[in-house]
Amino acid sequence: MDETAKPSNPPPIKQRRFEPEQVAAALRACHGLISKAATRLRCAPSTVRDYVQTFEECQEALRDAREALLDEAESGLRLSVKRKQPWAVCFALKCLGRERGYIERTESRQEVSGPNGGPIQVSEVTYEQALGILREPAPEGSVRADGGPEDYGGAEGL
Repeated sequence: MDETAKPSNPPPIKQRRFEPEQVAAALRACHGLISKAATRLRCAPSTVRDYVQTFEECQEALRDAREALLDEAESGLRLSVKRKQPWAVCFALKCLGRERGYIERTESRQEVSGPNGGPIQVSEVTYEQALGILREPAPEGSVRADGGPEDYGGAEGL
């Protein structure tokens, strides 16, 4: 659940233990950490989440706290890049340098082989022969590429 989503119109809370300002203040004091704010208010974390979902003021406090955390993280990354820490330089280039062509590429190779690791047998067949093959029951122990049931099925409508 996105805790910063726009407030919905939930049914009214029967009896509110807190004013929205109190929950917002707890979120700010606890830097947006919901469990810590709940501990500070002596309530369940779900109560704080309910207030965040219901009241714009609480949403704003959570959003502001998370923005501040991101600012801190970016400042720490900047310092590490300036110190030429390899992990930080690599991370910054992968994430922020994409517009300049710095992207991580991963190559994947997959080998396909026939029975017992041997070569794949390939032969030319006519359309009618292909239909006949599709109508045959699957060989014992065969598995479809899509992980479906062993019978080939699907030729009925062809």
